[in-house]
Amino acid sequence: MLRKLVVSLLFFALCVLGNYSFSQSLDDLKRNYQKAIESNDKNSAINNLNQIANYYWERNQHNEAIQSFEELIKLAREIGNRNAQRVAFQNIAMIYSDIGEYQKSENSLKENLNLNRELNDKAGITAAYTNLATACMNQKKYDQAAQYAEEALKYAKELNNLNLIRNCLGLLVEIYQRAKNAEKQAEYFSQYSAIDKHIKQQEISQVQQEKQQIEVQKAIKEKELAEKEQKLEKTQETLKQVELITKEQQLRLELQEAEKQRIKEQAEAELRRQALIRNFMLIVIVIVLLFSSLLIVQIRKTKLANKLLAEKNEEIERQKNEIEKQSEKIKASIQYARRIQAAVLPPHEYFEKLFPDSFIFFKPRDIVSGDFYWVTEKGDKTIVTVADCTGHGVPGAFMSMLGTAFLSEIVNKIVENKHISELQAGEILTELRRYIINSLHQKGDQDEAKDGMDIVLVIIDHKNHRLQYAGANNPLYMVRNKELMVFDPDPMPIAYQKEMSEKFKTIEIDYQPNDTIYLSTDGYVDQFGGQHGRKFMIKRFKQLLVEINSMTMRKQYDALDKTMEAWRGNYFQVDDMLIVGIRLIPTIPQREISREMDWSDKTILIVEDVEANYLYMTEALRRTGVAMLHARTGHEAIELISHTQVDLILMDINMPGIDGFETTRQLRSRNITIPIIAQTAMKIDNIEKLCSEAGFSDLIIKPVRLQTFIETIQKHLM
Repeated sequence: MLRKLVVSLLFFALCVLGNYSFSQSLDDLKRNYQKAIESNDKNSAINNLNQIANYYWERNQHNEAIQSFEELIKLAREIGNRNAQRVAFQNIAMIYSDIGEYQKSENSLKENLNLNRELNDKAGITAAYTNLATACMNQKKYDQAAQYAEEALKYAKELNNLNLIRNCLGLLVEIYQRAKNAEKQAEYFSQYSAIDKHIKQQEISQVQQEKQQIEVQKAIKEKELAEKEQKLEKTQETLKQVELITKEQQLRLELQEAEKQRIKEQAEAELRRQALIRNFMLIVIVIVLLFSSLLIVQIRKTKLANKLLAEKNEEIERQKNEIEKQSEKIKASIQYARRIQAAVLPPHEYFEKLFPDSFIFFKPRDIVSGDFYWVTEKGDKTIVTVADCTGHGVPGAFMSMLGTAFLSEIVNKIVENKHISELQAGEILTELRRYIINSLHQKGDQDEAKDGMDIVLVIIDHKNHRLQYAGANNPLYMVRNKELMVFDPDPMPIAYQKEMSEKFKTIEIDYQPNDTIYLSTDGYVDQFGGQHGRKFMIKRFKQLLVEINSMTMRKQYDALDKTMEAWRGNYFQVDDMLIVGIRLIPTIPQREISREMDWSDKTILIVEDVEANYLYMTEALRRTGVAMLHARTGHEAIELISHTQVDLILMDINMPGIDGFETTRQLRSRNITIPIIAQTAMKIDNIEKLCSEAGFSDLIIKPVRLQTFIETIQKHLM
């Protein structure tokens, strides 16, 4: 209790002195400083200058504060007070950092570092290197920043201070993240995570040890209480014995009184002895009563303590229930936000109607997502967008809803004010950026929100087999004949940026049947995993797109999903993932099909294992009214022909199992004389001769014009 009283009095005295010091006006401080100079009391002058500088600093009068600290440094040098100098240099560096003059801040920190070295203050040296690294990072001098951070890490290790080591590693992670050095970032992030986990485990272990100590103390108290209760029981037994002895003595007195005359002297002696015994027993009884009272008081205190502990446990349980209820409410709100966001995104049925051969790989990190996709149809053109908004979860979801609303408004405005033919991908992104900047009131101020989005936008012109692409930091991938083409975006986001072009550029591309385009955010390639806990990276992603391109779009989705699950393993998903894949199957211009071609009484068997090719042919033949059957292999075709009547067969040459040549030979060997037209995109020497020998009626080389395709079939159906 005495120690606590002394500490409280010291704390009160410091508070009074502190309040007195800070309550002084600027004029009082300047007068005290002048008196100290006149009396040549430089230590007092330094103290007054420090208060004057802090007075200016607190009121954001930065220049006056810097001048006062510099005058303090001059006086400190005159009397050799290096500690005052290093503190002043550090304060000047902090002021320069506050006002964004990082180079001057760096210069002051170097002076601070030299003084810490002279004082051999390793903790101060570590802090100086850490501050220097931060100043260089703010100037984008990432190599110098990394060197300073490494020095800070070295001294932190010498001090064996795990918290300092963790802070230095965290600073290195941030430096390499800004420098876009993913490998170094991952390396230091791994070390940071390990030390952070170790520190947290130590803290948990300490809490557990304290809990165990409390349990041990509680057990000791309970044991002492039990011992005291046993002693109390023994005392009660003693009192009973005393009572019995007293009764016995009274009986003896009665007997002695009867024989008083005969043994008077003996009785008097006996009375004296009994008196001594009685006095002794009274003393014993008093002592026992006092001890019992103390024991009862202690028992009451213990019961009170147990009651208070039970009440505290009840309060903790109540707070825990409150937290759980609040958590459930927050989760329910986010689930509702998820339903709202799902309602804003285009339905999968609508997307599949526009693009029958496609997939949407969408894996939000949280319940709601900052990634979104958007699609709309305007005449013969379809606009598809995939975007990555700033942040995850609820903030990102709000940005995604802004993006979808603005895109709809911008596209409708262009169509209404101009024409569908005037739709330009770059113009849409330029307008979207203007909407975002105006809505978020972005002016380029240092403290304003840096919200925005990265986006890839494609306009598909089905009529002319062309597409337009524009991108903000997100590229467009196209796979054609197992070769990957990458179309680079503008290196700027949909947000305010100091150095940005006036407009986003539009890239026009002629596409061919079966070309596949992929629109993706950076979430897939940024996932950590593998043996070394590194990012998936863009190179591996490009290789994967080429490897899976020959699969159906459904199987491509499964391949992307299984590959990522195997890569991540037990690693946490760090970002939303969104990839949209579209196989470009040209729509069929109806004017190229003659109205006189009514083949409603005919049946054609299409033998084709590639789903996209089959869809293209069914679309080409749909307006003729012809009935169409589908076989994916040669065996299926032979089985189908054995029990079904058809008028013509379109046979792909390159198929799994038996190819088109062998299938046709087997059909001809069964005396099947119906026309069989070969179709292939492969370059084969003497293809006409090989087809004739196998028994084909005609040959179509892909890609082929629609009119040629229809005329070739018509020739064999008439």
